[in-house]
Amino acid sequence: MTATQTPTPELVQTTALVDAAPYFETLQDYFGIDPKTFEGLSLVRANSKILHIVNTDHQPPLRPKPDGVGMPFLRVNMAVYKLTTPAAMRFGSAATKNVLADAPQAIASAYLARKNFDVTHEQAKNFTGRGYVLIGYQNRILGLGFFWPNSENADAPNSDPDVAGQVESFFPKAWSVAEDRYPFGEENEQ
Repeated sequence: MTATQTPTPELVQTTALVDAAPYFETLQDYFGIDPKTFEGLSLVRANSKILHIVNTDHQPPLRPKPDGVGMPFLRVNMAVYKLTTPAAMRFGSAATKNVLADAPQAIASAYLARKNFDVTHEQAKNFTGRGYVLIGYQNRILGLGFFWPNSENADAPNSDPDVAGQVESFFPKAWSVAEDRYPFGEENEQ
């Protein structure tokens, strides 16, 4: 950490700072997100389940002690760390693998409605196998899903040879779009 990246005394006193390097390396290994993307940012432990990301120069008040600092970033109480939807939206554009960056409108609509959807081999060309994937539409990352490749699922319902597998939408239920509402304007724009 350089002098400009030293956490403020207030941040040190009000939060539990976490060594971010192993978490950022995991994101680089899995999504291809360069750790330099996170320069000037620190990770703090919100609780045993989640890490938050915050500007290193943030100066939270010492009193009263803040209830929370930063943006929910990474769920760490799982076998594989999982980006939060806000973190995927904010940092997902830096991903170079396990990302469907420009999903067709029908896939983006299904994703926002929390429906599973098929992806072709072409769409899944930078997926590294079963696991988390970032879903994007019109140069914006919408969030995270989970890819289930057909090659690992003998009971795959779709026998179409063009289909690589299915993505399960992890879009937050509270943010999801109702089935009777089209998220991108008029339906005939598909």
